Amino acid sequence: MQGAVSLEMIILIVLILAAVMIVGSMLLNTTQNATEKIDEKTSRVISKIERACIDDSDCDTGRCERGVCR
Repeated sequence: MQGAVSLEMIILIVLILAAVMIVGSMLLNTTQNATEKIDEKTSRVISKIERACIDDSDCDTGRCERGVCR
């Protein structure tokens, strides 16, 4: 009878480990997607900041329209 209990415990441990691995994989995937979106948003914000201006002297092209170099 002890062998049957031991086998049941092993099966239970394997199922728990499989569940933990699935959840971990899902969290890793979610983290990667979030990182990509943050990188894209950061790049867009930096691009807008780089094009910001107060007057024409702030722009390489010499044209500042509505606070943005054109």
